[in-house]
Amino acid sequence: MYAFVVMVMISGTPQLFIMERGLTASACEEMVRRPDSGLRIDGEKVAGEGHCILERELPESDVPT
Repeated sequence: MYAFVVMVMISGTPQLFIMERGLTASACEEMVRRPDSGLRIDGEKVAGEGHCILERELPESDVPT
């Protein structure tokens, strides 16, 4: 399964936001092609680049226990 993530720069530091988990490859790619990633911080749209990542490759600190 894949996770749709959005990578953004916040205060000069790259941040990875997990937007959706448990996606098939085709469903994840469809989300990447959307013009709006859906990421909002304090109600404001955040420009970021969407990516598909295998769930097993997500950083350990972002995986719920």
